Amino acid sequence: MIKGNIDFSTGNIESGIATIILGDVKSGFKVNVKKDIEINGTIEDAEIYAGGGIVARGEIYGRGNGKITAEGDISAQNCQKMTLISRKDIILNGRAADCKIIADGKIMIKSKKSEILRCTVIAKDGIKVRDVGNDNYEPVKIVIGMPGEFYLEREVLNVKIKQLKESVAKTEKSLKLTHKMRAFGKSAKEQKEKRKKLEQNYSESKRKLGELSEKRDSIVAEIESKKNNDASLIVFNKIYPRVSINICDKKLKITC
Repeated sequence: MIKGNIDFSTGNIESGIATIILGDVKSGFKVNVKKDIEINGTIEDAEIYAGGGIVARGEIYGRGNGKITAEGDISAQNCQKMTLISRKDIILNGRAADCKIIADGKIMIKSKKSEILRCTVIAKDGIKVRDVGNDNYEPVKIVIGMPGEFYLEREVLNVKIKQLKESVAKTEKSLKLTHKMRAFGKSAKEQKEKRKKLEQNYSESKRKLGELSEKRDSIVAEIESKKNNDASLIVFNKIYPRVSINICDKKLKITC
C-alpha cells in the first residue's frame, strides 16, 4: 500500500504483488505491477501496467501522452485524453472524451449519463453505451469485432504504404523525364547525377514498399484469425452524426 501520491517523493513504482495507491499518479511517472492495482486518486499523464486488473476510483485526466494497460479488466470513472488497453473488459462509469480505448473483450460505459466523445473505441467482443457522440456532432470512431492493436497497426501501415506509393509514382515520373531529356541530347553531368540519385531513391522506395506490404499481409492474417464476427454494438439512447462504425470491416457512417 502506498499512502501518498506517485510523484518525485516516490519515483517510479515496480511491484510483484497486488498494490493499492491511495493518492494520485502524477504525470511522467510509471507504475509497473505484476498483479492487481487499485488507485484511489486522480491519474494524470502516467504509464501504468498491471499483470492483473486495474481499478481506478478517481478521475483519469491526461494530456494525450498517458497509457493504462492491464492483462485483466480495467474499471474506471470519467476518462479524458488517455489510452486504455485491456486484454479483457473495460468498464467505465462516466464519460470518455478524447481517448483511445481498446479491449480484447467488451467495453461497457454504465452510467446513465455515459457518453463517448471524440474517441477511438475498439472492442473485439462488443460495446454497450448510452450515447455515442453529442449535439455538437463531434467525431467518434467505433470498431467492433477486431483485435485492437493489430487493427491500429494495419491502419498505420495503410497510411505509410499509400504515401510510399505516391512517392514511387512521383519518382518514376521524374525518371521518365530525365530519360526524355537525355534523348534530346541533354545528358550533362548534372543530369546524370540527378538520374542516378532518382534511380537509387526509386529502388529504395520499392524495397520499403515491398517490406511494408509483406508486413501488412501478416497483420491482416492475424486480424482474420482473431476477429469476432458475433460482436455487437448496443446503444441505449442515441448515436449522433459524425460517428463512424466498423464491424469486422463492414463500415457505416452516421450522417443525420
